[in-house]
Amino acid sequence: MSHMEQVKQQVPSVDELIAARNYVGAITVLNFKRQGNKSDVKLAEWLAYAHFHHGEHDKVRRVNKL
Repeated sequence: MSHMEQVKQQVPSVDELIAARNYVGAITVLNFKRQGNKSDVKLAEWLAYAHFHHGEHDKVRRVNKL
């Protein structure tokens, strides 16, 4: 198994992180995914959701402005 396959297996999906209420993990993964696609509305919505549930309400407004 290659190194990239091992890393991919170790990184949980956003759905798994949200289900586990790991909002910091979800924010991290979503920010990484968003670097390559700033115009993806679904990513922005999930990022705003994770920030809201993590208590970072000011960041929700910033995400929605983008």
